[in-house]
Amino acid sequence: MQWINPAAFVPNPSGTFGDVGRNSLRGPGTVNVDVALSRIFGITERFRLEARAEAFNVINHANFVGGISPAGLVSSFATMNTNLSSSAFGQVQSAFDPRILQFALKVYF
Repeated sequence: MQWINPAAFVPNPSGTFGDVGRNSLRGPGTVNVDVALSRIFGITERFRLEARAEAFNVINHANFVGGISPAGLVSSFATMNTNLSSSAFGQVQSAFDPRILQFALKVYF
């Protein structure tokens, strides 16, 4: 997906700084909805059972990786290509996790 127009940029002369300001480019935004449901059932006076269901990115919205990777995951996510001489300049190269569901049972005694 092309996110930045490559025709809007030219390489700066060698040995000089460019004139694009800090934070002047914005990558794709993110939409994230997480849900958790839990219920504790009394089995006896001493034993209880907790049932838990969690869903991450419930609406399954495609969240593309912008100019930075999430903290601690630098090697596993490719960011937006910002190499002006590359044919993939301005293209988003990966996305964050899709919908994830997890279920758990816990016994208290």
